[in-house]
Amino acid sequence: MSAWLIKLYNAISGLNAVTWPLVPDALAQLDTDPGASLIWLGRYGRRSALLSESERITRHPYWGPLLALQLAWALRLCGDAIAADRWILVAHRLDPALGLIPDPWGLWSDEAASGSSPMAAAEQQRARDLVNLLRDQRWHQPCFPFTPLPDWRGEWQDRQLDGFALLLAGTASEQQHSLQLALMAAVGEVEIAADAAAALRWWSFVAEAWPEWGHPRLKAADLALATGDLRSCGHWLADPSADLEASPWFFDLAARLALASGDLAAALEHWGLAMARSADGDSSGRELVEMFRQRRREARRNEGPNCVRALRRSGDTAAALQLQALMVQQDPQWEPFRALERELSPAVVAVEPPAPAPGKVGAPRPAVSPGAARSPGPGGAAQADFSPERFANFLESSAAQAGLTLSSAGEGLSPEAFASALARAEGAAALIN
Repeated sequence: MSAWLIKLYNAISGLNAVTWPLVPDALAQLDTDPGASLIWLGRYGRRSALLSESERITRHPYWGPLLALQLAWALRLCGDAIAADRWILVAHRLDPALGLIPDPWGLWSDEAASGSSPMAAAEQQRARDLVNLLRDQRWHQPCFPFTPLPDWRGEWQDRQLDGFALLLAGTASEQQHSLQLALMAAVGEVEIAADAAAALRWWSFVAEAWPEWGHPRLKAADLALATGDLRSCGHWLADPSADLEASPWFFDLAARLALASGDLAAALEHWGLAMARSADGDSSGRELVEMFRQRRREARRNEGPNCVRALRRSGDTAAALQLQALMVQQDPQWEPFRALERELSPAVVAVEPPAPAPGKVGAPRPAVSPGAARSPGPGGAAQADFSPERFANFLESSAAQAGLTLSSAGEGLSPEAFASALARAEGAAALIN
């Protein structure tokens, strides 16, 4: 799952619709724009990345007092004031003439401080502004609930972004749940409907600064997918946290991303996993199962035949046959799939899937459909056998391959209870396959 999303994220190129750079972008731009990249990593709380890159930054062609102070400010944004102080001292040693550390009593006089700085006047001013900012924030730490949240539809200049980062980094662990509730209340479904672009800026920043919390990653990924930004969507779904993997909406998003990327087989698999996560027996779970089943059916019927034909035209006959067999297995009564099966029948002779190892539960195996056993029809064409006996044999063989015992789940059950049992069984089958 994660490997597929990471592969997709690396494969998709182009500009992001998101205003802020992603963490991989900031890391990639350290060589070309080190100062801005360091500050973005600081806003996202990536202290370990800053510490690991600090030695390389000292060898950068742009290395000097200003870059050292930008590194100090990035570490301060992460909440590490001690490390920030050390880099202020480094900047002072690089150019004592800047007077970054005041010495009103002459306690550490330095002859080099009496000269002029080789830095340009504009850079000298930027360095002094950063030192003043670091000094002002040395003993002032924004934290929730004492510091109000920023305006989610604001202009988001550097000052607002830095303040938001300091708030997220400075809130104590016992207040983080309250902060999460406040963030969700500030930008909910009503706000998203009113201004989706502003909501995307809000949740994308929180998703990068708080990656272990799944909610902002889901929101940001969903909003990015709606804009067509597949790369950012894949980034936020890759390496999911525990709460993300427990959510059926995570797999629904992964399915929609796969469908938008042209990978129908992965989309069908992810919707099966979403159904499995939703099949908890209550009414809301059954409604989710039915919604995901409907989405999977629409994708399968609308996109399936074209995807199979495209795979065959590209020369990947094995993948085309595998996808076609999966669609027939999930939707055996849909006539276009049976017609497609007859259309692909000449290719079956050239491609034979390897037989699974006997008795090895969990080993990779070819997709099996209820109509896998066929007998020649008129004119020699292969016709699918969809009789009840054949379907029962298919269920028994599938259960045997998976190491399961097939029980009579429908005996003595009401239609509603049987539908719930069928939903749970379909979810379990999706996890097995």
